[in-house]
Amino acid sequence: MTGVTQCFLNVYVLNVYVMSRLSRKIVIFSIIFSIVMALLNSSPMAQAQPLQITLMASTDTAQMSAEGFFKRGVYEVLSGDYPEAIADLNQAIRLNPDNAQAYTNQGLARAALGDTQGAIADFSQAIEIDPSLALAYYNRGFVRSQLQDYLGAVEDFSQAIELNPQDGDAYHCRCLIHYTLGDKQGVRADFEKATDLYLQQGKRQQYQSLLQEIKELHSSSHFLVS
Repeated sequence: MTGVTQCFLNVYVLNVYVMSRLSRKIVIFSIIFSIVMALLNSSPMAQAQPLQITLMASTDTAQMSAEGFFKRGVYEVLSGDYPEAIADLNQAIRLNPDNAQAYTNQGLARAALGDTQGAIADFSQAIEIDPSLALAYYNRGFVRSQLQDYLGAVEDFSQAIELNPQDGDAYHCRCLIHYTLGDKQGVRADFEKATDLYLQQGKRQQYQSLLQEIKELHSSSHFLVS
């Protein structure tokens, strides 16, 4: 096998691996962030209700507010009803064009349906509205990694880290991207930072996951971090 072929094989293996391992991260972070924000903006009585009832309380589209469409869209993302989520989040955006979180979650739904360009456009719009939204950079970095735009992904994960330096998962993701780019120094630095943060924050599962991912990537290539 030639060096070039091996290089492309390594990129392909990493791309598939990132997809399988990190897809859960993008889903979980986007949904949790939006649900928390939605519930914080609800009344005390609404906060005490079960999540499904809170998010689905209003089914009369003509009477729903931007917040109502947003909450229902978040619930639909959580339920895997992505076309419905896009429709409701689009309505939320129509009524409140400055809702960066709505764009972020709409991007998530588009990504889940395979519309990567639409997802990137939504994440980019969220960033334009709120440049401090680390989650939008994180999600856009993930989608860029799907498209093998690894340099763009590194830029986005780096910005997410700058905005939230305690996010071990962003270091985790960037570590894997550095791996396919052959950046040994970057891999080592991000690996050490991610594992340190995971241990400090008591995230043993994420810590073990990163160790296993690096081990499997090593076994599929001749790339070694010394």
